[in-house]
Amino acid sequence: VAKAGANTSMSVAKAGANTSMSVAKAGANASTSVAKAGAKPKSSIKKLSVTSNKLWPSNLRLQFVIRLLKALFMDNIPSHQQALAILKASSSFVRYVLSVALQKIQEIRDRTSEECAVLMLGQKKLQKKCIALGRILFNQMECVKAPKTEKGRSIVDMCVEGFSQLLEIVEGEWPEKMEEFLGGVVPADKDEGDLCGRTHYAIKTLQSLFTAAINASTTSKDAILMLGVVSLLMKYLPSGSQQLKQVHSWVHGHAQSKEQGNDAPLAKTLASLLLTVVARQSASAQTMEEFAQDVHYHIGDCDDDVQLEESDQFAIVSKTTAPSVLAVLFAHCEVLLSDIDWLIAQLKSEFSPQTESPFTDDDGASDLAHHGTASPTQHTGVVASICEQLTHVLWAMYELVQTALSPGPATNGLLKCLTKLYNVMSNLVKYYASLFGLFTHVCNNLVVLVETVGKELSPKTYSFITYTQTIDENARLGEGTKSKTGKGKAKSAAGKLKKEGRSIPDLIFSMEMFEKHLIQLSKKSKRDLMEHFKRSTARDFKIDGQTVQAKLSENVREEIESGDEEGDEEHPNPKRLKTV
Repeated sequence: VAKAGANTSMSVAKAGANTSMSVAKAGANASTSVAKAGAKPKSSIKKLSVTSNKLWPSNLRLQFVIRLLKALFMDNIPSHQQALAILKASSSFVRYVLSVALQKIQEIRDRTSEECAVLMLGQKKLQKKCIALGRILFNQMECVKAPKTEKGRSIVDMCVEGFSQLLEIVEGEWPEKMEEFLGGVVPADKDEGDLCGRTHYAIKTLQSLFTAAINASTTSKDAILMLGVVSLLMKYLPSGSQQLKQVHSWVHGHAQSKEQGNDAPLAKTLASLLLTVVARQSASAQTMEEFAQDVHYHIGDCDDDVQLEESDQFAIVSKTTAPSVLAVLFAHCEVLLSDIDWLIAQLKSEFSPQTESPFTDDDGASDLAHHGTASPTQHTGVVASICEQLTHVLWAMYELVQTALSPGPATNGLLKCLTKLYNVMSNLVKYYASLFGLFTHVCNNLVVLVETVGKELSPKTYSFITYTQTIDENARLGEGTKSKTGKGKAKSAAGKLKKEGRSIPDLIFSMEMFEKHLIQLSKKSKRDLMEHFKRSTARDFKIDGQTVQAKLSENVREEIESGDEEGDEEHPNPKRLKTV
């Protein structure tokens, strides 16, 4: 060992001397070339300094990178510490090795190198290498108590990114091996023996890193990356488990904390993670309603005379972050409504009506066991839960249709969500009407939903449509007064207005179809479900008096001009004849 150490020190000294000589020669050559070229090569020197930071494909093999990282992060042998201290002291060297490791992980995911292509043939070997690399990166994440402020990317950030990419590889290539992967990553003394326990321990490690990153006031990119890994791991926590409840309370606490400030990307990620974890507990619609109330308060109401009550249920929502949170709300609303629509389609397939059922008793009642696998009581319970979820979505949309949204993606997204909501409610009412002969009365939850739509949502929706059309008209008038220098911005604004113009007729059509199916259900149930709905003059077409008057005056002017021309032909001007 002593001889090996002496030989190693001599080789390192020789390598250092050769490196210093080559660097000195390169510096001398560069200085002479710059002196010869004069002042022109200054720009080329700047270009070289920028391109020199790029990491070219490394020739180091994956096994060597794993052994080198293990020596840097996990070697605790006392005799090795003196030599390793020199390497650990150079943060640039450590970051370089981590960069190569990230490059190798990317090659595994994309299968772009020959080494990775060979490893993919032997799945077990590649799985072991991924577990070994994940154990090293997770160990470094676990050891760091607080991120250091360094130039460039931090070491913890690179470890978290590598661990995230390894999780994606295992989830995509070998999903059945996730428990084995986490078992090899989590330390043996912390292993609880099952997938849920290992996942929760990894999540708690990332939670402590996230809290340290927020307290250290580092860039939000590191915190967003950590939340992304938590979102990946959260899939493996059972619904209703204590571990998932702990994650929910943790995310909810940070969403209510004021430490995040006005960071829009971080607020967007936190809001998305909170809605995702709440959806696992079947309460995401209620959380959407709370977010919508905060967005409404911070952006403002369509009517300037309305004074809103203060709503600060989530501190991450502010005037700066509200547009980002609004985009998250629209995305989760689309997913939730699509799931409800799928459930209604499943109910139709399981409990489809039969016009002439061969299974009829003496009283004329059909044998419901032959209509599907579920009983009417079970279907009534499912319909009641669907109506409860739709009611929360309805109140969220009720808040947003009163919000002073600017024309563009926000307004277009809200119009699409409203169209989707009315389509889903229309499908639900249509399905219920088709099966009403098998029920004795309309479900109370459905009655409450319909009354809320008629009293609250539909009137506000028509007011929002009028508000949107007024803003669009003002925007078009503003475009006419712009100078020719703003043609590009004017074209983009016109494109946004066209999208909104297409979305409004779709929304009105979906509202009409919903009311049509309500009328059918009212006839079957002999209960007036349309008592709270008002027919609007703006749903089919609207006559603009000013436009009609302008058109009539234009026609009169044309008739007068044509009459003058005919008079000139009957009584030609003699002077004009002379000239001819």
